[in-house]
Amino acid sequence: PGPLGFQIASDAFAYVYVSGLLLALDTIEEDMDSGANIFERWFDTSVGRRDLVGQRQLLQLPPLENMPEPRFCDPVYCSTPHPPKCLNYELPTFGPSGINVDSVTDDWSLWHEPNKWNYMVGKVDTAIFKNKNDPEWFEKCTHLDACGGIRTNGKGTIVYDLPVEQMTAGLVVICVCCGKKIAESMVLNNDNLVFKLNDRILEKSSMDLYPADKCVRLLKGFEEDGYEKEEKMLLSVEVLGGDTEVKISHVIVL
Repeated sequence: PGPLGFQIASDAFAYVYVSGLLLALDTIEEDMDSGANIFERWFDTSVGRRDLVGQRQLLQLPPLENMPEPRFCDPVYCSTPHPPKCLNYELPTFGPSGINVDSVTDDWSLWHEPNKWNYMVGKVDTAIFKNKNDPEWFEKCTHLDACGGIRTNGKGTIVYDLPVEQMTAGLVVICVCCGKKIAESMVLNNDNLVFKLNDRILEKSSMDLYPADKCVRLLKGFEEDGYEKEEKMLLSVEVLGGDTEVKISHVIVL
């Protein structure tokens, strides 16, 4: 589902909410079987039943400092007031970019995988549209998903202006295309690929694959190896030469 884990997050929320709903229904059913007045237990009986809907209020979460420690995530990343910011070169992409490009040389170019019309389309739907034998219907059926990125062969520099005001953890991640385990060869083992933060080289010995094998964590957090939050932070990606093609699909910060 991508390095940001959209599907994982949505499935987790759905699982938790549905589990809570089932638990509430079991409790209400037990009350009904025992003869309890569910309206007195579960609703504000100071008003008439017709007004109950208007009396319901959204449950407010406690302040961040009063929340318990995250169970499955590094507290540095899961206890931030802002969600991650991302620049996504894949398709489809909706909304404004969370990270701006400060400058880019002419050696870089945008690219997207040229998929066939039936790519990621179910077998039943594919058969239906094949029987129509109509290019217009093929276009309507085409799945929007397409891997892609900004790429260069041999050389080039691109500079990203990181959204410092939204960064509290100091996490910086870059993802490359295409393949689930491409980051090690394209990034970590590529001596011709250099990353700089405000003109200071980021050492690859401190980097690791995170949160997926197609992504590399360039910086784990502020004050890591002496890096501190500054008023302006520019991330430079420099390709110095060689035969390795570099394709950037995502830039993620937190």
